[in-house]
Amino acid sequence: MSAPLAASAITAPRTRAAATSTYVTHPVWNCCVGSARAQAAATLLVMTASNVELVRWAWDAFAGGDVEAAADCLDPQVRWYGVDAEGPEHGCHNREEALAFIRGALADGVSAEALEFREAGDRVVVVVQTHQPPEWGQRPEPHGELVTVRDGRVAEIVVYPTVEEAATAAGLART
Repeated sequence: MSAPLAASAITAPRTRAAATSTYVTHPVWNCCVGSARAQAAATLLVMTASNVELVRWAWDAFAGGDVEAAADCLDPQVRWYGVDAEGPEHGCHNREEALAFIRGALADGVSAEALEFREAGDRVVVVVQTHQPPEWGQRPEPHGELVTVRDGRVAEIVVYPTVEEAATAAGLART
C-alpha cells in the first residue's frame, strides 16, 4: 500500500522569540502558540481554514520531519488502506499503526511527495508521487489518495492506483 510520507514545498512555520518563550506562527492560520507541538493542536481549534489547508499543513509537517506534529492531525481511529484491500485486516486501523507504517517506509528509503491538493467537500484528493530506492526498479506513476476530514482531523485515507480513480471516487470531474 502506498502512503503519504514526506515532501511538500510549502513554507515552514516562522519562529520568533518573545521575552520568556518562543512562539510559532502557523503559515496558514497566522496564529501564535507556545511551541511547534502546540501549533498542531491550535490548528485543530482554528477551523476557519479549509480541509485542503489542514491536509497540506500535515504533509508539510511530515516533509519537515515533524512526524509527531503531523500525527496530531490524524484522528486516533484513522483508517488508511488501499481501495483494493482484501478485508478489514489490511491497512492501518489507528494513528499508532499509521505512524509505524510511515516510520517503517522512511527507514526503507521510501518517501512521497504531495504534488497537488483538490478539495471535494469534506474530502481532499491528494496527487502523490512515491519515491523509492533506485534498486527497486522503475519509478511509479503518481497515484491518488482520498483523504476524509472530520471534526478537524484526518479520519480516513483511501489509496487509489490512479489519480483519476481517486477523483472519480470524490465526485470530481475528470481534469
